[in-house]
Amino acid sequence: MQTLRLKLLDNFVCLAGDCPDTCCRQWEIPVDEATWNAWNRLPEKARSDLTLGVVTRPYPEGRREHGLKKNGDGFCVFLAESGMCGVQKQYGHDMLPKSCRDYPRQDLSYEGGHVTAMTCSCPRVLQMLLDEAARGRAPGRLFSRQTQETARPKADSEIFSLAQLTDFLFLVMDQSEVALGVRIYYLVEVLKGMQEAEMRGGLTAESFRKLCKPNEKSIRKQLRNLAEKARKQRLRSAPARSGECWQRMFSRLWPKFAPEIDETRLASATFELLYKGLARSEDDTAEQQRYFGNIGNRVHKAAQGLRGRYRDALASYLLIRLVSSGFPFYSELHKDLRVFQANFIQVAMASLLLWCANEKGPIDDDAFVDIVHRVDRRFGNSRLILELVDEYPQLFDLSTCRQIALLLG
Repeated sequence: MQTLRLKLLDNFVCLAGDCPDTCCRQWEIPVDEATWNAWNRLPEKARSDLTLGVVTRPYPEGRREHGLKKNGDGFCVFLAESGMCGVQKQYGHDMLPKSCRDYPRQDLSYEGGHVTAMTCSCPRVLQMLLDEAARGRAPGRLFSRQTQETARPKADSEIFSLAQLTDFLFLVMDQSEVALGVRIYYLVEVLKGMQEAEMRGGLTAESFRKLCKPNEKSIRKQLRNLAEKARKQRLRSAPARSGECWQRMFSRLWPKFAPEIDETRLASATFELLYKGLARSEDDTAEQQRYFGNIGNRVHKAAQGLRGRYRDALASYLLIRLVSSGFPFYSELHKDLRVFQANFIQVAMASLLLWCANEKGPIDDDAFVDIVHRVDRRFGNSRLILELVDEYPQLFDLSTCRQIALLLG
């Protein structure tokens, strides 16, 4: 059993009224039963003030769910103009619904591990990741880890230890002297090998060791070799294929995301090229391939402009997304791979928008935080990304993820 805890929790302080966004907007905020009962034990005036801000939804089997009401602009009715919570100000922190008390903290249990982390939909968490990147803190160092003896059961009593894959993930992500894209390329390469070993009849601890030799010295050597190949552009994929990935991703996800952000700040040459694809016909295959090729080349060029600290913060963001979503804590490899694909594509979408904004004019910390937290807020618990993977399984396979990874840094 793996237990991971994000150390940033120790220093987190809510920005409250100084937050550039608010967690009291748009989301459906439940009122848990314990909080509802506590409110109903208050004196009449307080009880009335609080319960009038709650909507109750009955269900046929007699169950009821309570949630905080929103005003016409989508804000919680208890949010004051100052950006402060009226419930907390008047009745104290303990009277907040559990989801409000806990946010952005996450306590998550999976088949092979427990994770205590924070969601990056909170701007303050992303500011902290930028601070850690400025200090040169490697992503894996952001977590404390404990391991209890456990095994990952496979067919015919073959055993694969979850701890091995977790150790490998952290060792790879911690090699911050190597570009993020190369680290993810190597990680995906090993995952692809694991997938192939599974298809051949099973993955064991021995076959895993043959795939990646999971020790720091060997990993550094493999990463240096890949970095040299990347420098000589021996790993780059065909522009048309990578361009199609970016266009499919943008076409599916951007319309769902657009209301969240002022698109004029992204309106670079790369963004305009992607945007034109929303209205393109797919009848002319040759023309489509030329268009995808242009996108692949254009995105590749735009990706080179993002500064190192922002790339490092993206590495931490990816690792937090992965472990918070249960990677690699599932008992079946295909579940882990699906979690990896979904979170990788989410980080790739955030990166794409950062590249577009940076191409128009160098981004600062505020722009980084604003774009990434909005992507996480919109897609962090969404099925939209997995629907994209399911619609284009051959396009968004691990081979393609490996090629897209190179652009991340």
